[in-house]
Amino acid sequence: MKINKVFASLILLASMSGFSQNQPTLESMNKMRNWNFGLPADDPNSNVSGSQYFTEKFSLAKISVIDNQDFEVRYNAVKDEMEFKMDGKILWLKKEDSLTVSFLLEKKVYEFLSYEYKSNPESGYLVRKSNNKKVNVYAKEKITYVPFKDAINSYEQPVAAHYKKEKEIYLIGVAGKIFEFPKKRKDLVSLFPDKKADIENFLKTNKIDFDNANDLIRIANFANNL
Repeated sequence: MKINKVFASLILLASMSGFSQNQPTLESMNKMRNWNFGLPADDPNSNVSGSQYFTEKFSLAKISVIDNQDFEVRYNAVKDEMEFKMDGKILWLKKEDSLTVSFLLEKKVYEFLSYEYKSNPESGYLVRKSNNKKVNVYAKEKITYVPFKDAINSYEQPVAAHYKKEKEIYLIGVAGKIFEFPKKRKDLVSLFPDKKADIENFLKTNKIDFDNANDLIRIANFANNL
């Protein structure tokens, strides 16, 4: 048993050594095809309670614009930026359409996409929740900075500045466009005018919670296969 543990440790060390040796340097990255990156700006709110990250730890990920390389990456949900380690520095990825960051252990994929939210055009990193050809579900993760709020009377307590984790926003991708997932059945059905009866029947025969990601994925999978 001890021999097996030692052998496993040697394999782990060897793989870690190989990973570090295969990492590109800042100099080599600058020579790649217009692949831009920069240093994150100083954070004036660094002493604020809470975190800008759902997961502060860096994790191995593949970046779509770089072939045959794994990187240590984390997602800054306040700045909507992907940060990665390089030559002992923390850098951020240039935001560009269809950039994909795939976290290997978590099996979680972020894509930088254009979408519509509350009738306003936006762009940012979305978490892909399904992997269909025609209809997909995405989630927008967000953490907001809440500034200090003083008490307005003797009955209140001042509220310290902090970072607040927001509820995930779900979006649906249909016909090449991404927008907020409808909260009402009639609005969802209207997205599929040619399959109205099928969608209505699916919703009637299945208990669907429009706040549950798994149920939204079920809808997308069904609509995708029509």
